[in-house]
Amino acid sequence: MDQSLRNSPALLARIDTATQQLIRRFENLIGLASVEKVDRNSTALNALEIDVETAALIRGAEDLTTLIRQMQEVWLFGELNTIGKSETQQKTEENTIAVAQLLEKLMAGYGRKASHLPG
Repeated sequence: MDQSLRNSPALLARIDTATQQLIRRFENLIGLASVEKVDRNSTALNALEIDVETAALIRGAEDLTTLIRQMQEVWLFGELNTIGKSETQQKTEENTIAVAQLLEKLMAGYGRKASHLPG
């Protein structure tokens, strides 16, 4: 699997690039729609440019759809590695350790050892 799908900054960069490409292609189409020349050559050239920009817009949307599918796969199979640990994850681990230690003390007070608890 592509390594750029495994961390958040690379995914955000790909999303930004795809979004900017779609916006640029759409703006180009809007600009081509306002051509004021009506002679045969200008109309043919304008039609060709619209076809090219439309194809590029469709390709950009397909790329974005592919990226969404890849992100779903990464999320589903749990292969997304974020850089560093989040504060929430760190606090959860600290709380888990604290609760495990308290449970062990409680079990020790009753004369039993909690064998499955870390500590």
